Amino acid sequence: MTRTVFEKAIEAVGLVKRYGEVQALDGVDLEVEAGTVFGLLGPNGAGKSTTVRILTTLSRPDAGTVCVAGVDALRDPVGVRRAIGVVAQKHSADPDATARENLVLQAELYGLRDRSRVDELLERFGLQDAADRQAKTYSGGMMRRLDVAIGLIHTPKVLFLDEPTTGLDPEARADLWAEIERLAREERMTILLTTHYLEEADRLASQIAIVDRGRIVARGTPDELKAELRAEAPSDEPVSLNDVYLKHAGRAVAA
Repeated sequence: MTRTVFEKAIEAVGLVKRYGEVQALDGVDLEVEAGTVFGLLGPNGAGKSTTVRILTTLSRPDAGTVCVAGVDALRDPVGVRRAIGVVAQKHSADPDATARENLVLQAELYGLRDRSRVDELLERFGLQDAADRQAKTYSGGMMRRLDVAIGLIHTPKVLFLDEPTTGLDPEARADLWAEIERLAREERMTILLTTHYLEEADRLASQIAIVDRGRIVARGTPDELKAELRAEAPSDEPVSLNDVYLKHAGRAVAA
């Protein structure tokens, strides 16, 4: 069953943002199809975070238009906030509250009275046995699963994941990858993912864009971008997404 009635979950045109003398964004255009995983890549300071802040209504552009989940983000930011979930790099859970309490509180903020969604997410993310423990007793992987569950409590149309697997061990990272794939495949949820792990973007994202110095410098499917680079410099050596990234951004990402 398709959850969305719009073809483009995110449409941004001509985004410009300045901080004093710093040109953070210089005419960014972005389109994300509904029900897909989109990877936004770029070195620190390239404009990724500024772009996400504008898309999630935490900042207004100096110029340009933004539509998220069929809602004009500049005219109706509250409508956008109701339609999106955000999982930031920093933990969103109250460490002194239990997982259940964190989810119940978030549900109440969205006017949800039915507790079945809380129980569903606790089970889906393997937190049911620890549901009544304080979050500060959780491992890093458990805490990140709770963060994602909080972001999903209201069944958003678009989910923003900012470096979601940073600091996770390989098993926890693989579990989260599987959940991201399931959300897109089974729930047709649109996911915008920022990551420094290029193998993560290569596996999860159907489309990627590379941002550098406030501009989109490359976009396409991972395979398309690798094929373009291979055509430019034919070689027997395999081409990786890291090669593509270095060509367009010119700076290495964190391992």
